[in-house]
Parts: sequence; structure tokens; C-alpha cells
Amino acid sequence: MDVIKEFRDSLKGRKPSTIRVYLAAAERAVKMVNLSQLGSYTELLVWIHQNPPEIGARVTPFVKFLHERVTANRSAAAEEAKHIRESIVQLMGDSLRTQKNPTLASKRDLALIASLCSTPGRGNPRDWPRDCLRLEAGHVILWEQRIGEPAFALALRFWHAWRERLARPDQRRLYRKASQWSQANLLFPGPGGGRLSRAALNNALRRFLGGVGEGTPLTPQKIRAAFLAGARAESDTLPAL
Repeated sequence: MDVIKEFRDSLKGRKPSTIRVYLAAAERAVKMVNLSQLGSYTELLVWIHQNPPEIGARVTPFVKFLHERVTANRSAAAEEAKHIRESIVQLMGDSLRTQKNPTLASKRDLALIASLCSTPGRGNPRDWPRDCLRLEAGHVILWEQRIGEPAFALALRFWHAWRERLARPDQRRLYRKASQWSQANLLFPGPGGGRLSRAALNNALRRFLGGVGEGTPLTPQKIRAAFLAGARAESDTLPAL
């Protein structure tokens, strides 16, 4: 983060004497901090507020520059998160509409992704108990939360139906599933009834969502952050009770 160079570039067009004064003030403001240890404009801005320069220092233009960068970065991050959310919803809806006779693995992958997006604050779905998902009065309930997004609700409904069907001995034999799997207490059990592998979510994303974000691979962490941001934005717009 070469913030001094970026600040200098932002001053192009001003008088040379003004540039010198503003740069000198910025350099004095950061001379006591190791910039390599700060990962963002926000951290530097907080540090300056906690360690204000001497009275009379012309540091206001530099602080304003940092504020503008923080605002721009937040706006860009919000737009990226919105794009990720909208792309995943669209792609999941397309997958549900176009898949004919999907495999059990395909249903599981879609349900895994729907789980991650629907309740991102709950962590990794491969650790979730089976009873966290249920149907109630025609609604899909995950972790006591009604799933409103139709694509996510449908993917979870399909998975719930499969789990219920394969718990029956006749259906278990028909689909050649071991009793350890069908009777497992996990919502998404592995082949032997234990936890799925650590790569399960990444593999699901690669198969179904790899093209989202202009070809940039999406990780579970990035998707979780995008949907957490969406949940916060939605809560901020709710009227006060």
C-alpha cells in the first residue's frame, strides 16, 4: 500500500507549493507507523485518529483522501457482493429448471450451496445436524429461519425429500445407500455417514458456480461474506419497531 504515492497522484493539477505542503504533512502523519503492517486505508485512518499529528499540521487533505478511498472501496465491495448474490441465485434457478433426473450428488451440491447462502452466519453446512432443516406448513425452515428465496428453498426442499425417502429401508436398498448414510445425524453425510470432506463445498462451487464473477473462482468464504453483507444491508433498511 504505497499510500503516499497515491496521495501525490491525487494532487496533480495543484500548485507545486501546495503539493509540497500537503505531502510533507502526510509523511509526518505516517512516519511513526509501519505501513507494511497495515492492510487497508481504514486501518491507517483509524491509526491517524488515534495518533493525531501536532497542532497546525496541514493533514486535513490527507485525511480527506483516506476517507474517499475508504468510501470508494466499500462501495466497490458492496457492488461485488451484490453481483455475487444475484449471480448465484440466477445460476441456481437455472440449474434447478434445466436439470433432468439429477443425481443424488447434484441435489446435495445445490442444497449445500443453498444452505451456505441462506444462513451464512452458521458456518460450514457439512457440520450441520439433520434436524436443522425441516418443512413446516409448506415452508422450508433452516435453523428456525424461513427461507424466502425460491431457488434456495426449492433446492433444500428437494434435499429434505431425498433424506426422508432414503431413510426408508426399501428406498435405501433401491438406491443402494448404506444404512450408515441414511440414518446419519448430519444434514449432509459423507458416503459412510460421517462428515463430508473439507473440499465438498469447493467442489460443489466449481461444478455449479465456477463461471460466476467473470471467471473468478468463488470460495465458500467469499460467498459467505457476500450473503452476510446482503443480510446486514437488508436489516439496515428495515423500519424500526
